[in-house]
Amino acid sequence: MKKIILIITMLLGFSAEVSAQLYPGDMYVKAGVGSVETHSQEASLLAALTFGYTLVDNLAIEATYIDFGSVETGQSFTLSDAPPPPYEVEEVSVDATAFNVSMVAAVPLSDTFSLYGRYGILLWDAEEKMQTNYAGTTTESDDGSSKNYGVGFMIVLNDHFIVTFSRDQHKMIGYDFKNLQFGFQWRL
Repeated sequence: MKKIILIITMLLGFSAEVSAQLYPGDMYVKAGVGSVETHSQEASLLAALTFGYTLVDNLAIEATYIDFGSVETGQSFTLSDAPPPPYEVEEVSVDATAFNVSMVAAVPLSDTFSLYGRYGILLWDAEEKMQTNYAGTTTESDDGSSKNYGVGFMIVLNDHFIVTFSRDQHKMIGYDFKNLQFGFQWRL
């Protein structure tokens, strides 16, 4: 019985703390910048604009437009099935933009600090450029959808402004894109 009372007390305290963080019905806009990379160490500048709506305490839905810039994949390889002489792919880069719809669940640790996780669907449009020693630069465009996920934290500055930091992962045209993003969120 004592354990049940303790659990109920903790849950009531948790929900009171949560409502101080994210209010149901809140709408917000977030602008973010960051870096994005593939499996290589080369990074590109990322820009994102997000519109969000808090459904209930701790749970929001977000729609985000993301410009991944031009990401160097760090790949170079020899085409083994090509006729001699050996054909070298010297550089591969990907230019990509995307629209993302995701659910965001927050876990407040205090009145001003929360951890959060994100899971959603990414609708992307990408252009892959390959620099070769035999055909110059070739370009291939593709679009599609994939799952994305991420984690982050937010710091509440006042009733209207929040600072966010996140690490997200997306998969597009066979590459894993990992990004670090710093953002400013404004509650409307």
